[in-house]
Amino acid sequence: MSSDKQHYNKKNMGIKQFPKDCISQASIITSIDLSNNEIINLPKEMGPFKVLTHFRMMANKVSSLPLSFTTLTNLRHLDLNANCFTEFPTQITSLTNLEEIQMIQNQLTSIPDCIGNLVKLQRISFTANFLKSLPKGLAKCVDMNYIELTSNEFEEFPDVICELRKVTILMLQQNRIKEVPDSISKLEKLSGLYLSSNNFGKFPESVCTIPSLTQLELDNNNFVDIPDSLSQLTKLKTLIINKSFISCLNSVDMMSNLCQIVLSDTKCMFLPDLSQNSKLTSLNVIRGYLNEVKSLPPNCSCRFSNNQIESIELPENGVLQYMILSNNRLKVSPNLSMLSKISRLDISQNRITRFNENTCHPTLQQLDISCNPLVEFPVCITKCQSLKILNLSDCHLYDIPSNVLSSLSNLETLYIGCNHLSSLESLSVLKKLRALYLQSNNLLHFPQSIFDLITLKTLFVSNNYITTIPNQISQLTQLEQLDLCCNSILDIKPLTNIPSLKEIDVSFNFIKQIPSEIESMPNLMAFNIIGNELETHCKIPHLEKKCEFFQIQRPVLKTSKEEPTSETTFIACTVYNDKKVAKPFSIPVDLNPPFTLKMANGIKNEDEFPIDFGISEMKGRRPSMQDTSFVIKNYLMKGYHMLGLFDGHGGDTVSKLSSALFPTIFANQLQSQIKKSLSKKKLDPENYIDTWIKTAFIETYSTINEYVEKQKFTDGSAGIVILITPQKMHCANCGDSRALLVQRNTENPMSVDHKPTNPNEFRRIRQNYGYVDKSGRLNGEVGLARALGDLKCHPALTCEPEVLTFNRSNEDQAIVVACDGLWDVFDNQTVARMTRERLKTPRIADIACFLRDAAHFNDSGDNISCIVVRF
Repeated sequence: MSSDKQHYNKKNMGIKQFPKDCISQASIITSIDLSNNEIINLPKEMGPFKVLTHFRMMANKVSSLPLSFTTLTNLRHLDLNANCFTEFPTQITSLTNLEEIQMIQNQLTSIPDCIGNLVKLQRISFTANFLKSLPKGLAKCVDMNYIELTSNEFEEFPDVICELRKVTILMLQQNRIKEVPDSISKLEKLSGLYLSSNNFGKFPESVCTIPSLTQLELDNNNFVDIPDSLSQLTKLKTLIINKSFISCLNSVDMMSNLCQIVLSDTKCMFLPDLSQNSKLTSLNVIRGYLNEVKSLPPNCSCRFSNNQIESIELPENGVLQYMILSNNRLKVSPNLSMLSKISRLDISQNRITRFNENTCHPTLQQLDISCNPLVEFPVCITKCQSLKILNLSDCHLYDIPSNVLSSLSNLETLYIGCNHLSSLESLSVLKKLRALYLQSNNLLHFPQSIFDLITLKTLFVSNNYITTIPNQISQLTQLEQLDLCCNSILDIKPLTNIPSLKEIDVSFNFIKQIPSEIESMPNLMAFNIIGNELETHCKIPHLEKKCEFFQIQRPVLKTSKEEPTSETTFIACTVYNDKKVAKPFSIPVDLNPPFTLKMANGIKNEDEFPIDFGISEMKGRRPSMQDTSFVIKNYLMKGYHMLGLFDGHGGDTVSKLSSALFPTIFANQLQSQIKKSLSKKKLDPENYIDTWIKTAFIETYSTINEYVEKQKFTDGSAGIVILITPQKMHCANCGDSRALLVQRNTENPMSVDHKPTNPNEFRRIRQNYGYVDKSGRLNGEVGLARALGDLKCHPALTCEPEVLTFNRSNEDQAIVVACDGLWDVFDNQTVARMTRERLKTPRIADIACFLRDAAHFNDSGDNISCIVVRF
């Protein structure tokens, strides 16, 4: 109960019955919020709630209202979202003071005509139901101003809406409407019209007659042209037409009030002259076919990424917040000299070999030139004295002139990874530098100038050739995050003299001892030392208990009595210290099936079919790490390997739990499947092993989810797990992480991304009474259609994995398993190419590290985790 006794609030408390203390105080309560509980029934007598004006019962299990609900005559706002109503409760139609009804995500198929009794009704929200029409009686609700009908089954535009002259917002996305009637022009106050994801074969020209329209969204429809009549919308401020077949933007040059245009995933080949659209401040034309850009508005920030742009002309005296031109065909950097101001320029992933001196504008604060074949450092950058963030990653650089950086005294973040730098002795002038990224260069030792960067908080020097950590590193007294993975480091004791360190990654080096002093580091919360040849007696129990993430390579114990063996080994074993999850664990695998599977392609033993693993991960631009992973070589027996990656969201509890428990549960489930089948009748194991493995995968995901539900964890996680046998590869995916099989001449996805917008997943979501909002999120909550956890999104969200099986072949070269932090910035072909180019590197972890770093340099905004398997 809140301090104000008039407002009763017990949401998110797992309540199963309507609270008695609420009933006892009914006479004074004006608002009730019991959202996100498990209540099935309301009190039979609602009469005592005489002064109740606001009633929120969102996300419960209510399917009907008591007859006494009609006595709530003062009720103005009613929220019954995400309940179990199959029929609209007619009791509601007696509440003549009602102003708002929310019944999103129920199972309604119709609305009664008597809704017209609610003459004061102003707002209705019936998204994610199964409505096909609206009653004529709705026309009596003359004060209606907000209508939300997204994700229903309308095939025709509801004509009655056109009689509601005060409507200002109308949402009809994700229906099957083909036409908009001319009578929509009656809606003289309509300012926002949302018609995305319908069945418009041509642009609904009747919308051009709505006099007050300021926002129009028509995403994901099938029209090809924009009519000239669009220019009649003289008050339009925002136009959004993504995922269509339009090739040009007709008429928008005559719309003087336009402020924002969003046009992604279209066939747009050119833009009209927009130089007179002085109010246009945001122009996004992404993933189209533009080959040149000119005649832009004077103060318009633009996103033109993923087009075919070869040239661009910028407006005279323009003032731009940003200009994004990544992934185009520029060979020369653009001329910015005519601009009065520009804060951010992104020309990454182009073909720039010559850097225009006039690109270096003195007002630039962020400059991204990464992934261009520059070869030489653009010395003219010295003009950019306001620069705070500079990205020169993957520019084929061999050297940075010593006199260049002295002019960049305001620089706070510097990315120069994925180049060919062997030395870097001019950094000491960067007195404000807080983050330095030097991954994947040719550094043999720490550049001495780094130790003068006393403001440095983040330092990445992974995937180089460093052997020694100098004692001078202790001068970095503010350093919090240090990544030295994939080097040749022998000793990490100097790191213990940096008390500020919170995260250390020294995975895949040549470390044999963990210094005992590391346990005394006061702020250390994440420590990764997998892929090192640690002596077996290395134990630091205090640190294991203290760290949120403690990753170490360990042998798997098949029973508590057995000694570790070299054949069965964790490549990545993460110890998770979370009281809600599990203690540090080992896997009690004791599975010895009474059969031997034949090896693929006549290969008789594991030595003839070698396999190697590498793993790399980082929290990236997220404030915390929510990914977890494991790799176990020789998991069930020699030649049987398992790897898993869990990408958490909303927290890390479910991903930790899944990674910690999956191997054990799967082994037990598989053993159970085998024993159950063999006990019934004599079977040839080779004919049934695929079925057993698939069933074991499904049961394992289900078992983990049951535990999550029992513990009432509120976060969730995508999960992808692969079992590699001598003969086959079994991939079980639940979410949007992805596995890619890289072969000699091709690449094949081993999983399907389970996004809510995937047509098959969308249908399943709707069949289970869920919906997908305009940003592609299930029930407006989760960007996945399948995941572990996320209990509030069930049953629309499922934890059942999609299990696919592949035969092993001599054509197989590698498997790349990664979270969406990699796949959001790289397609399958690019990842396969980068992997093939590095397959001969002695240490496979270097490939995983490179892919991780490349995704980060290419502006991935998520955690990035990558596992690479080399055959």
